[in-house]
Amino acid sequence: MAWIYGDEDDNVLNGTGDYDYIYGYEGDDTLNGNGGDDSLYGDEGDDILNGGNGDDHLQTDSSSYNSGAASDDVDGGDGIDTAAIYRTSSTFTYVFALTNPALRVTLADGTSFINIEKIEFSAGVGNDTLTGGTLNDRLYGNDGNDVLQGGGSYDYLYGGAGEDELYGGDGDDSLDGGASDDLLEGNDGNDYLYGQEGDDTLDGGIGNDSIYAYDGDDTVRGGAGDDYIQADGSSYGVGAAADDIDGGEGVDQAVIHRTNSTFAYVFSIANPAVRASFGDGTTFINIERLEFGGGIQSDDMTGGALSDRLYGNDGDDVLRGGASYDYLYGGAGEDQLYGGGGDDSLNGGAADDALEGNDGNDYLYGDDGNDTLLGGIGNDSLYGYDGNDTMAGGSGHDFLQADASSYGGAAAADDLDGGAGTDEAAIHRTNSAFTYAFSLANPSQRVTFADGTTFINIEKIEFGGGIGNDDLTGGALNDRLYGNDGDDVLRGGGSYDYLHGGEGEDHLVGGEGADSLDGGSSDDILEGGSEIDSLNGGAGADRLDGGTSADTMYGGNGDDTYVVDDAGDYVDESFTDGIDTVESSIDYTLKPEFENLTLTGVANIDGTGNELDNIIIGNAGRNVLRGGNGNDTLFGGSGIDQLDGGKGIDRLDGGIGADVMRGNVGNDTYVVDDIGDVVVETGKDKADVIETSVSFKIVAGIETLQLTGFSEIAGNGGTGNDRIFGNTAANVISGLDGDDRLRGDGGDDSLLGGTGVDRLEGESGHDRLNGGSGNDIMRGGYGNDTYVVDAAGDVVDETGGGGIDTVETTRSYTLGSGIENLTLTGSTASAGTGNAGSNILTGNTGANALSGLAGTDRLIGGRGADTLTGGGDATSSCSTQPSAAASTSSPISSRASTASNSTMRSSRRSRAAR
Repeated sequence: MAWIYGDEDDNVLNGTGDYDYIYGYEGDDTLNGNGGDDSLYGDEGDDILNGGNGDDHLQTDSSSYNSGAASDDVDGGDGIDTAAIYRTSSTFTYVFALTNPALRVTLADGTSFINIEKIEFSAGVGNDTLTGGTLNDRLYGNDGNDVLQGGGSYDYLYGGAGEDELYGGDGDDSLDGGASDDLLEGNDGNDYLYGQEGDDTLDGGIGNDSIYAYDGDDTVRGGAGDDYIQADGSSYGVGAAADDIDGGEGVDQAVIHRTNSTFAYVFSIANPAVRASFGDGTTFINIERLEFGGGIQSDDMTGGALSDRLYGNDGDDVLRGGASYDYLYGGAGEDQLYGGGGDDSLNGGAADDALEGNDGNDYLYGDDGNDTLLGGIGNDSLYGYDGNDTMAGGSGHDFLQADASSYGGAAAADDLDGGAGTDEAAIHRTNSAFTYAFSLANPSQRVTFADGTTFINIEKIEFGGGIGNDDLTGGALNDRLYGNDGDDVLRGGGSYDYLHGGEGEDHLVGGEGADSLDGGSSDDILEGGSEIDSLNGGAGADRLDGGTSADTMYGGNGDDTYVVDDAGDYVDESFTDGIDTVESSIDYTLKPEFENLTLTGVANIDGTGNELDNIIIGNAGRNVLRGGNGNDTLFGGSGIDQLDGGKGIDRLDGGIGADVMRGNVGNDTYVVDDIGDVVVETGKDKADVIETSVSFKIVAGIETLQLTGFSEIAGNGGTGNDRIFGNTAANVISGLDGDDRLRGDGGDDSLLGGTGVDRLEGESGHDRLNGGSGNDIMRGGYGNDTYVVDAAGDVVDETGGGGIDTVETTRSYTLGSGIENLTLTGSTASAGTGNAGSNILTGNTGANALSGLAGTDRLIGGRGADTLTGGGDATSSCSTQPSAAASTSSPISSRASTASNSTMRSSRRSRAAR
């Protein structure tokens, strides 16, 4: 391939044997394409163009579009060659015929061509006669009264400004008359004819032609074939023109619009062979399909057996469709539309219209106004839209929709009657202030609302309530119920239902079918039913219960509760801003985004947590509850349960029954309420707690035992260093081995430390504190407490305790501050010494030396050979009990005690004498 360019001189340019692009430019040039499919452009000057071999494109002066002609010599050579010759501004008249390409054609301006099979020729201002050949040609008459004839194949003919004659020939041609009054004949083939401006005559001829008359009073003949004929296109926005239309043979369609015409149009194409004539001069015949738009008067139009489109526009019009599909549009007036036998579409437009579908599956649109819509026979769709409409579906399975505008506005008083068949109504009262309540359980029972809306014979419904608290119940078939604002109750019914609660705290019940429930915002209750349901809680704290079968539940934002009763149930909590709970009657493991699990029913089922801090609650059966890795709370319920806290700081409560609880890793708390409860602590943490409401002994690995409730129960320690705390009742608490801490709380408690260095705290109540062996610390707290001292290192602390407190000891002992009484026990000879208060000192069976010191004291010697010294208070008294050995008593005096082994301490604590 080569690109070859000339200049302003007279050039001789030769191509290669391949396909070339050769440009002569200025000058009288000679261009030789030689072999290949070449493109030659002579440009300005009197040029010679020789195509040579191949299918060549030869174009003369391009500047002749805007100037006069040049005298060019064009020879296509061998092959199928195309010449492009433009003489747009030429004053010559051009006459040629391309019927024999081998004959040279010489034009009036001196241009000649030969061996040209296809031509694109644009004539000038003269009256030209141009005839194409057997292949595709493009002929432009431009100015002048031209005669253009195409030929055998597809041709494009353009008449231009004059009164032209265009003949398409045999192919599928395109003819454009241009301005003025033109004659266009398509002849054979499926042709396109465009009349444009002027009073044109258009004849499609043989074939399925498309004819566009456009402006002017045109005469149109479709000819043989199924033709499409359009009258004045501009009449969509202006008045009418007087067109004469004859579809001819075949099934022909005409499009005639008289939108702003002041004439009235009355016709019927029930018999296409009968000519229709109008006051504006328009007439048509042999039209089997029609699109007709009336003007501003009241029209009466009747379609034919095939599909028609009739537009009444302004005026009170009567439109009748016919046997096939028809589209009828009433427009602005009070119109009557009758669909006929086909599946029709009727639109009343503005004002109060009457629409009747008759036979077929029809679509009726009331639009504005108080309309009457009758579906008739067939499965019809009726849309009342604005206004107080009356709709009757008739026979068949019909769909009736009330005011569309009520989606965003107030309600209208519509009257809907589905008629025979299975009918569906769509009624939306989104912003209505009325409250709506109905049940579709009996479709033959009329439902009437306070806003005036009423319906009957409706088997399926789509209903949207307003701002009130609505109560909506569907029927046995598929329903769609929208509560919108207010706290609504929606019930689906028997088949598939879609329920949407909207705003407010709603209660949605799907019923028996496979339903879809959406709670909307606020705290909603969603109940699915027996089939496979889909529940979406939306915003708010929702409760989702899919019912039986494998349901899908989406909680949305908020603290949601899911009820699971089938292994196929799917729950999704993609929003993580709430505390969500699953209630399950089957074995269940929490998904990662859920916090809590509650087992329901009486079956023996298991529940397992996740990585979060879970609350897992068992049911009345035997449960195995596993907490996972979070800080979990496990409650067993009323059965004999096994609880495993897993990792984390867990709280395990087996509930009623003899349960087994394992805390594992973490500082765990065990709740014991049955003497058969078993606590297993395998972790090495130091802050595990047992809370028990029954008498219980601490187990290995547990550090703290807390008695709970109000019963008088016992708590026993083990071999470790235990912490045991009582409840508000009278408890018996024993530390046993180890260095224990015992605390009695509110009742009259008995605390026994056991071996080890123990710490005993009586708290309120009349408590008995016995540290056992070891050097123990005992604090009685409030109440009349008794301390048992058996080791020299025992410490009794009655700081701020109050009450009448007693120390019982087998050792010599001096009371500290806050202690009133001392009782020596056993048979060992020992000494007992009071304090500055009023004391009661009681000896044992051995020889005791009792010394009251200051205060009003009472000394009781017991059965041994005792020495009783009253101290300095004149009111002290002494007494002895008979014994085998004589007792010695001294008179009451103010002298100090002579007991050498007694020790008075300045602090309020006292320690047993050594």
